[in-house]
Amino acid sequence: MLWVPEQESKQPQTITYQELYRRVNEFAALLRYHCGLKTGDRVTFHLPMVPELPIAMLACARLGVIHSQVFGGFSGIAAGGRIADSGSRVLITMDAYHRNGTLIDHKIKADEAVAEARQLGQDVDKVLVFSRYPGRYSSPTPMVNGRDELVDDIAGPYRGAVVEPVSMPAEAPLFLMYTSGTTGKPKGCQHSTGGYLSYVTGRPSTTRTSTSATRTGVPRTSAGSPGTATSCTGRWRWAPRACCTRACPPTRMPGGCGGSPNGSA
Repeated sequence: MLWVPEQESKQPQTITYQELYRRVNEFAALLRYHCGLKTGDRVTFHLPMVPELPIAMLACARLGVIHSQVFGGFSGIAAGGRIADSGSRVLITMDAYHRNGTLIDHKIKADEAVAEARQLGQDVDKVLVFSRYPGRYSSPTPMVNGRDELVDDIAGPYRGAVVEPVSMPAEAPLFLMYTSGTTGKPKGCQHSTGGYLSYVTGRPSTTRTSTSATRTGVPRTSAGSPGTATSCTGRWRWAPRACCTRACPPTRMPGGCGGSPNGSA
């Protein structure tokens, strides 16, 4: 993986597959043993485009924990609404990030998100804060005792840890993606574990054919399209063949569901 920061004076960061594997396992161990997360729990990310984002996503997938990424440029209020809808008790964020040449305070949005989620009936137990610059806190917004923790400060015991991946049913939720909210209340789309992996596996072969289904890179099967997502506006819970407390119709999601490019870094 090659990550190029916004600042042109900074060197790009190269992460090998082995390094990625190590970091994903270490963060998965932190989520499991420090945060107490287990299969079926929900976690919300409010992160810019930094390597920590895909690392956190893969760590959650390794544990069977459902993740929801909120566009880094969205407000804390927007993040709070998605936290409440998903039922997340852990928010993962960053202290600051670069955008248009300015180091922006991002931690302040976490405080706004937690307050908004509480007003909507959802409490956040932990806020994990990645440091944009390791060993240095770059936000003027103070950490909240008992709730906020810098990942750098708590990661030590999990260095070198290996977490065996949790085997999940193909229809188990992998992640939630919310629409932008420009046309009303944001709607959550659930993507299944099997659907995502089938898409990744099937794309090389299906793009060489000319059927209508493969124009989106999503192969068809007798059981339905692996690219099918489930949309709803209710509260989320983990259950096979269900994404919320009421039945939801399947909807096509060939290119995502209202997602936007993330913030800079």
